Amino acid sequence: MCMYSAFLTGGYILNNEKIAIIYPAEYPVWECSANDFYGILVYTCEDGDRTGWNCFPSIPYKKTLEAIELRGGSLKEGFKAKQQEQ
Repeated sequence: MCMYSAFLTGGYILNNEKIAIIYPAEYPVWECSANDFYGILVYTCEDGDRTGWNCFPSIPYKKTLEAIELRGGSLKEGFKAKQQEQ
């Protein structure tokens, strides 16, 4: 029974071009724009809120970049909300 199952599976693999387990689907790509954020290029979405894997570092909304600031001199220290001016 085991050999018969292996035979059927092997035949299926050879007769089909792409199998999802072996060949995963391509990653989707969304349009992003580069923004200067304290000397660091941060990507934001052009449409919607998805940036994908190829644009990094990224943030979904450009408006959010205006509301945050770096804690230190780089992204390693993180970021925080800007202080509200009174």
